[in-house]
Amino acid sequence: WKTDGVEKDIISATSDVGRVHLFSVASQYNAAEAPSPFTPPIGRAMTESEYDHTQGPLAQRTNPIVFEMVNAFLTNLGFNMMEYALPSAGKTYSKRSPIEHGYLTPTDETIDELAVDIITNFQKLEVPCYESRPSRSGESVYLMLGAAPAIGYSHNLKTSKKSCKDLPYWAYLANFTAQFKQTIALLTKYPKKEVVYHVTGTGLGVF
Repeated sequence: WKTDGVEKDIISATSDVGRVHLFSVASQYNAAEAPSPFTPPIGRAMTESEYDHTQGPLAQRTNPIVFEMVNAFLTNLGFNMMEYALPSAGKTYSKRSPIEHGYLTPTDETIDELAVDIITNFQKLEVPCYESRPSRSGESVYLMLGAAPAIGYSHNLKTSKKSCKDLPYWAYLANFTAQFKQTIALLTKYPKKEVVYHVTGTGLGVF
């Protein structure tokens, strides 16, 4: 499968009647598509991501109605993929919490506890996956959101600490574990079809 960019790949996949396509989507932990730590208001997911040409927004923008529903009923209701996997991160709508606006930005004071949490609870990550049908004439595809720690936004963090390596490693493992489980679930749901899993690295901020 040769990629032409995720937004074109998704549209192309809707014409593939013989296979089921699962796309992993780079998002934030509150399921938002925001290029900086803020929460797009209800009804403005498309508007606020208009000039963000990274993988996540390009993928979700292929179905504007569902994109706006995700933003309204997950993001703006305080959803947090890490609620059970990373309880010490706090709430996405709490000011100055490590995970405010879905951006996981640890500090020197919080990084050790966060790393211990994720190592213990990484399999408790809750990752949204939704069926999307960008056009009436095409097949459905599946979009599965994921995220990574935004260490690039953690100013003055001492990145030489072991916990700064453990946190992103186990966060990625949490993402990929959930995505492979979803692939198996789709193989069970569609026993007569192949499942194509389009994987991506989530969150350049981790680097």
